[in-house]
Formats: sequence, structure tokens, C-alpha cells
Amino acid sequence: MDFSQKYISSLVLWRRPVSTVYYATHELIHQLISLFKWVLRHTKTCLLVTVVIMALLGASYVDGPHQQWVHVFRKQFLWCAYWCGLGILSSVGLGTVAKDTAVWDSTSVGSAAAVIITADTTTHGRDQ
Repeated sequence: MDFSQKYISSLVLWRRPVSTVYYATHELIHQLISLFKWVLRHTKTCLLVTVVIMALLGASYVDGPHQQWVHVFRKQFLWCAYWCGLGILSSVGLGTVAKDTAVWDSTSVGSAAAVIITADTTTHGRDQ
């Protein structure tokens, strides 16, 4: 292992906080510049995506018979975003208990509801 590999492997926040923040900031700036260049190369795609998102947002705020579909789309989108977020959090070691609980709840909704109701009536249902 040469010097640069040893230095990089020892570059963690709790050992070298200033150096870690310095390199993280430079990497963030580099990634933002790369994103900006990508957007400039793909202006038509970015414009199309922006127009579609604005149309969907506009449709969600205008009353009409399409609102039932907007509600279904929003519910499905939030469900997917929730599971993607849990996947990302669990990949870094966070949220594993919440994900396991959510999977258990979604597979046995009736049992979970019965447990919650039972727990609620046993703790809060006493005569006062």
C-alpha cells in the first residue's frame, strides 16, 4: 500500500474532520459542475421533463374530474418514494427496523391493526 492509499483509507470524519470536509466540499463542487454540464448537453430532455412536471403540478391544483386520478398517482408516487427512501437509508445502515416493521405491517395488516387496537384498549381504555 502506498502513501496515497493509506491517506485515503484514513480519511474519515472522526480522524481528520477538516480534511474530510475539505475534500467532500471539493467533490460536491465537482459533482455540481458535472451536473450543470450534463444539463447544458441535454437541454431538450431537461425542458421536456420540466414541462411535464409543471403540467402534472398544474393538474393537481385545478379542480375537475381528473382529481381522482391525481389522487391515485400521488398515492402511488409517495408509496414508491417511501420504499426507495427506506432502501437508501437501509443501504447505509439506517432504517432497517422501520423497513422490517413496514414489511410486517403490509403483509399482515389485519393482525397489525388488531394488535394496535388491543394495545390501545389495554393501556388507554381504563375507567378514569
